[in-house]
Amino acid sequence: MDLLVVLLIFAAVLIGLFLVVRHLFRALRASAGRIKDAGAEMYASGTRMSVLIQPHDDPVEAVIDPRMATVGLAAVVLSRNADLSKPEWLSLRQVVEAHYRTGEAQAGDLVILSQWLAQKLTDEGDIPRLARRAEILGGPQVADDLQALVSRFGDATGRSAEPALSEALSALSR
Repeated sequence: MDLLVVLLIFAAVLIGLFLVVRHLFRALRASAGRIKDAGAEMYASGTRMSVLIQPHDDPVEAVIDPRMATVGLAAVVLSRNADLSKPEWLSLRQVVEAHYRTGEAQAGDLVILSQWLAQKLTDEGDIPRLARRAEILGGPQVADDLQALVSRFGDATGRSAEPALSEALSALSR
């Protein structure tokens, strides 16, 4: 009788260990799946962004997409007087999404790279250089797009970018 109780307890412990290990392996497999999905999403995001910008020493010359150049110019113009806050960057994303009629992901990519441009381009001569690059890539439509983006952003946030906008528009009209 004692041997039977010992064997039953031993079997119960083994079954319990098996169930715990099986649960741990299922949780590990689910975590690995989530990590794989996150990696695939990061790869896709990098692939989407690679058509907007290319590796280059000069941030202005790295821009290869006309919309990226225009949104980047708008971001540099808007952040010239003071850095934009997170809600203002979100407002800019909504303005870009509405103006270019793009999806949320593409507008987000444009704004993320524009934020990077605004951080890199802080010198006085950067606005005219980026304006010329935007005009080379996008043609004469860039001035209208820039003015529309900045005015829609101003309507949404109440923020003015007049001196820097005038500098950019004068560089575009040359």
